Amino acid sequence: MLNWKNVVWPEWRIRLLKWLDIVLIIFELVLSAVFILFSYLTDKLYFKGVGIGLLIAGITSIIAYVFKIKVPKNIPRSDNKQILLANYCKTKALNTS
Repeated sequence: MLNWKNVVWPEWRIRLLKWLDIVLIIFELVLSAVFILFSYLTDKLYFKGVGIGLLIAGITSIIAYVFKIKVPKNIPRSDNKQILLANYCKTKALNTS
């Protein structure tokens, strides 16, 4: 009997999906380096523009990933998120001082 779970979701795919954001950032930066190198080899301005665009997108993705990591996980969620976030920040400020 064929185990469809292992066919559809092999181990390497599950590990890759857990780190998908990092993998995509690295892929963007590597692809950017390839395009920039190719632009120097062929002396085409178009490829350099694509490489620079991918480099900017990769750096933006890194910044977004850092902010995603820095956001506290225990902020309560509600319809009125701004009030809850302000109350959370006030209690954090009171607890630290």
